[in-house]
Amino acid sequence: MRVLIGWFALSTISWGASVDRYWDITPYNIQILVDCRLSETWNRQLEQSLPVYLKSRGRVSMGPLWKITIAQLPDDVAISNDSNLAVFSDKAIKSVRTDFDKLIVVSLCETTTGYTANAQEYDCLLETWSQIWTLETRNQAELQELAFDATLQAFSPMATFKVIRETPTKVEMSMKGSRLPRPEHTLPLLEEGQVFRPVLRRVDRTGQPVENGIQPVPWTYLSTNALDGETTTADIVSHTPIPMGVRQRGRVDQVAAFVRPGNRETRLKLYSRDEQQDPLAGFRVYQRDAGAEKGEFIGKTTDDGTIVVHHGETPIQVAFVQSSGQWIAKIPLVPGADGIIEAPVLDDSKRQEAEAKLVGIREQLIDYVAQRNIYASRARMKIKAKDFTEANRLIVMLENIPSATAFDQQHLRPSEQYITSKDPQVQKRITTLFSNTRDVLAQFLAPGLAQQLKRELAEANAAAQ
Repeated sequence: MRVLIGWFALSTISWGASVDRYWDITPYNIQILVDCRLSETWNRQLEQSLPVYLKSRGRVSMGPLWKITIAQLPDDVAISNDSNLAVFSDKAIKSVRTDFDKLIVVSLCETTTGYTANAQEYDCLLETWSQIWTLETRNQAELQELAFDATLQAFSPMATFKVIRETPTKVEMSMKGSRLPRPEHTLPLLEEGQVFRPVLRRVDRTGQPVENGIQPVPWTYLSTNALDGETTTADIVSHTPIPMGVRQRGRVDQVAAFVRPGNRETRLKLYSRDEQQDPLAGFRVYQRDAGAEKGEFIGKTTDDGTIVVHHGETPIQVAFVQSSGQWIAKIPLVPGADGIIEAPVLDDSKRQEAEAKLVGIREQLIDYVAQRNIYASRARMKIKAKDFTEANRLIVMLENIPSATAFDQQHLRPSEQYITSKDPQVQKRITTLFSNTRDVLAQFLAPGLAQQLKRELAEANAAAQ
């Protein structure tokens, strides 16, 4: 009874987009703007019948979860560009954020093969537009239902979440409006295996986001478990073990937006994480279902650093990036939800260049070590044979072979100074490669061999006299 009383009281108040203590008993305040591009007669008919139909279907399907306001798309709103059905002025969109939780633009069009219903959502809490959802029909009588279906697809449920301290790989989620009464015939609020995108929303004392305060948690998703009463848990799927951070300064709303996989192509774009942000071509990419142990090789990135990632058995797919046999990135994504996923990753090309250069340097080192061993062996043979003149000549030849210090200055230092990376992690690997080579150098070109042979020669010469 308290929930019902609270809901009836709150349903008469316009709170705008916010996260507060009434989150779970507050309905979505949704404005639907309709743009009909049909025949004049059909437009006039829909202007009267479509708002009634959408409100009726909303009540049946969503119950008290939706509070709908329906109007025609204003004439002063720019129509359509590549990514939006309508383009609003900053003033207009600010007004929407003040009065509503969501704005859904529905566009009905006639085509050569029938009719299309396009819908796109603007979420006022996260201040972002969704992708455009398009449905088609040949039957004019189905157009109103098509408009509602498109609206339903564009709608993205919201939740707040918090990481479970005892199980940091899971979060507890609270769906907006989860404590509102839910008639049996309404659509389920949440299902197992659905995907949400976590967003950190840093706000001021009034609850409004600060500048650049709305930030999606990069390459991180929440996969829901079974609904348990008014809350549910979800598994964190991320590129890092602690994607949410250990401590948040100031007031931060932890919000999750529903991710609906679509049919559009999703490309993963890899670029270097340094200042140049160069596309990374030729990197091997493997794909696997979230939670799976094995994946499959799907190809190499093209010249522009991209590769298509297809749908799998689970909505969330995980791309693993390999360079020169080393795994350098793990990137979760939802194929069909985004057109392109950009990921700055480790550009290992400088390390590869250092490895290739050191292969040649080590071959030269092997040649010098072999020469030293040959001269030393022959010198000892001549000393034993009392051929002191030839033994001395071989020792002089051995002394002409570069010492470890000279070899370092001639071969290692110039290459080390030339092959560098601005990425600290890559530079650390390069430094380790040269350091390991110096250890080998000190071991096999150790000083003192020539002096030892000279002492052996002097002792043999003295004994012979």
